[in-house]
Amino acid sequence: MTNVPTRWILTGGSGFLASNLIRLLRPDDGEIVAIDRDTPQWPVQSLPVRYVEQDFREVESYRNLIIPGSVVVHMASSSYPGKAEKNVEADIQDNILGTIRLANACADANVAAFIYFSSGGAIYGDQERMPIKEDMDLRPVSAYGVMKLATEHYLRIIHQLRGLPVVLVRISNPFGRWHRGRGQGVINVIFEQMRRGETIEIWGDGTHVRDFIFAEDASKAVRMIGLAFRDGCEAFNIGTGVGRSLNDILALAHEITGIEPVVRRLPARSVDVQRNVLDCGKIHRMCGWLSESDIERAMRNTWEWMNEDSAHDASAG
Repeated sequence: MTNVPTRWILTGGSGFLASNLIRLLRPDDGEIVAIDRDTPQWPVQSLPVRYVEQDFREVESYRNLIIPGSVVVHMASSSYPGKAEKNVEADIQDNILGTIRLANACADANVAAFIYFSSGGAIYGDQERMPIKEDMDLRPVSAYGVMKLATEHYLRIIHQLRGLPVVLVRISNPFGRWHRGRGQGVINVIFEQMRRGETIEIWGDGTHVRDFIFAEDASKAVRMIGLAFRDGCEAFNIGTGVGRSLNDILALAHEITGIEPVVRRLPARSVDVQRNVLDCGKIHRMCGWLSESDIERAMRNTWEWMNEDSAHDASAG
């Protein structure tokens, strides 16, 4: 059974994952409000999307947009593995306290659901058994993972004290369209560096295993959750259940592009887990979702889009 929200409110609404989710939402799914401190790179004309340039932490400036019955999808974050360790206090202030303020505002407004993008990798740390289920021990080995776990705990408390319906989305390693290959997202970054003839830096020997998911598939899962979830506090893994090493990804990228990657291997980092593959049985049982995309086909789709986007930028310039 689905429940149409009064409004979808997406923080980080101009980013990679939000751009995929917006394009999967349907006109009858409800109005969309995208909140981000950056202007959207790819505004959407075919859906009623309202873009609001605002930092998600400044809740009072957009509190009036959080209305009863909304589904709030909190994707904004100023942190990532490797960065959080450099300024732990700022990470806590920006991401943990900022999320707590937003969640309390959502509880005040009686929203239908609060969907928090956690981590399907850093939060679990190194595990002995694969694939990883949601009820396994959480053993983060990085400040980023600790931040995500602490935020999850605070959201559970807000749920218990205030009745806020909370979904903790533990997404694996997403890739796909609407990501220009800068910052986080190893597959898109590798493609962009190959396209530009740049050196690809790999931490370690490339044997680290990750669960790579096409962002469009992940967005389908979030849409299903947003339409169905109205009570409780649940954590869901969103991944494929299949692990591939970075060396595997480099080989696939070479096959798809025909470009020989130039790789520089750096010392392995303690903040990176060795192996991470997610068990997604829970979301399949409760929501009927499964990842559908073959990784080679999804990577080809991504590579074609990145080249089309680059060609459009060149012609516009």
